[in-house]
Amino acid sequence: MTDDADTDSLVGQAQDLATGNLLDVRRSDVTPSQLLTKLGKVADGAAASVPCGSCTACCWYGRTDVKPYEESAENLEHLQLEQDAQGFYLKHREDGGCIHLSADNGCMIHAHRPRVCRAYDCRVLGLAGLAPASSPGHTAPAWQFPLSTPLDRAIVLAAHMAAQPYMEACQKGEPDPPGNVLTIILKGTYENLPEARAAIAACDRMASNT
Repeated sequence: MTDDADTDSLVGQAQDLATGNLLDVRRSDVTPSQLLTKLGKVADGAAASVPCGSCTACCWYGRTDVKPYEESAENLEHLQLEQDAQGFYLKHREDGGCIHLSADNGCMIHAHRPRVCRAYDCRVLGLAGLAPASSPGHTAPAWQFPLSTPLDRAIVLAAHMAAQPYMEACQKGEPDPPGNVLTIILKGTYENLPEARAAIAACDRMASNT
């Protein structure tokens, strides 16, 4: 849960056709193009500004890797970490939640959360129509975006194109493709954007000629 949590962003629920589960539907306060601009700033070290409301789905991921060299000494003092052959990661409770997650108040170390938590933005997956489940009962919300320009529509189309392998795996009951899904979707969105913009422009020309 972030400092700028906005409970008004929750607008209802929808059924996931693949699983039958109910998903929270949240309204994004930024357009797709504005989101990509914000993500560029996150890549430069800024924190993501997700209107989480009461959602803590990302606090239930099975493993959250932490790179100590990315963290300040002050932040490291507040983190409960474990280590294995792959490196350091946030300690989790027996029920699967992050050790720093409070049932009533969200993240107890929010001001000192690690870089990986600061940079995470589930709206990237929402652009692609994905709502990943961190663990049973803890699924990311479905996001609605204001689509005010052809570029915004093209970004959503490009993100959906990038998500095709995940959609196909879900339909076949297969595991997700390997790799960091957020990174893959974001990279695929940029790669597919020229084709998506051409497709949107063609659709708009057809609509204007009818």
